[in-house]
Amino acid sequence: MPNKHSFGVKHYAGLVIYDASVFLEKNRDTIPSDLLQAAVSSNVRIIQELFSGKAAAEEAAETMKRKVSTVSNEFKLSLEELMTQLRKTQPYFIRCVKPNQQQVPNSFVEDFVLKQLRYSGMLETVRIRREGYPVRYTFDVQCSKRSKN
Repeated sequence: MPNKHSFGVKHYAGLVIYDASVFLEKNRDTIPSDLLQAAVSSNVRIIQELFSGKAAAEEAAETMKRKVSTVSNEFKLSLEELMTQLRKTQPYFIRCVKPNQQQVPNSFVEDFVLKQLRYSGMLETVRIRREGYPVRYTFDVQCSKRSKN
């Protein structure tokens, strides 16, 4: 583990290390200012007390001053940027397979690679291709086959 705030999750393709040292800052979702203002001005006493603290007032002021970067906003912006980039290109995908967990050259661990190929569906794709079926028909071929039927 890189530091005391790190933890690992073992996925099908291997161990993935996550760093939790800045988790709160990265994942802080703020309450929208209009919702916070409605809660502060609520007729229900407990709601007022929950949201009328100093932190809530500071958060409302900060939210009103500038748009706070939240996880969902960052994800949305990142996704929009990716979609803009994809629309400009003709994407194709290359499946990468790690030869070993240590990421060292000239070391090929067969079981590790086989698991990755199996879980990603590549072995099934190879089996289908060996039987003579294409992976994907082009749009023109699909349309011509449908019109003949």
